[in-house]
Amino acid sequence: MVLLKFVEFYNWNRVSLRYCDGGSFTGDVEQVDPGTGLHYRGARIFKAIMEELLAQGMNTSQNGVLSGCSAGGLATILHCDNFRTLLPKSAKVKCFSDAGYFVDLLMCIFPARIFLGNAYIEQYFNDVVTLHCFFPQNVAQQIETPLFIINAAYDWQTIAEAVGDWIWTEIAR
Repeated sequence: MVLLKFVEFYNWNRVSLRYCDGGSFTGDVEQVDPGTGLHYRGARIFKAIMEELLAQGMNTSQNGVLSGCSAGGLATILHCDNFRTLLPKSAKVKCFSDAGYFVDLLMCIFPARIFLGNAYIEQYFNDVVTLHCFFPQNVAQQIETPLFIINAAYDWQTIAEAVGDWIWTEIAR
């Protein structure tokens, strides 16, 4: 037990949020998607959870860490400064994103003509969120709260999902 007192986080509370909105807790669309029945209201979920945690004592925290992995890591980046504003000004707050730095890979590497003149990812998420701000490459430099990012140089899953089977057709041309 004496050893625990030397560990920085030994008496901290921990809350785990289940990822559920498809937009890293940023969606706030009034209409329900008729094709899927999904609501895309993650921003409301995040706000409600934060309000509940503040009411239960988080509003007097001396320290706070917001962290997540993959889509949760992206949510960490997108909500970092907002999380900071919820805690007392005297609190030490940091954010840690693990594998959440998704790059708009297709628009960086492949010309938009591949998608018949449309920006595919932007079109896909158009009803959920304003996408330019959705990619960390567009927002990370403006974040004022200390933000720690850990990401693999090559994330095979992101590349596989972004590129998909169509790339083999393009390469074969």
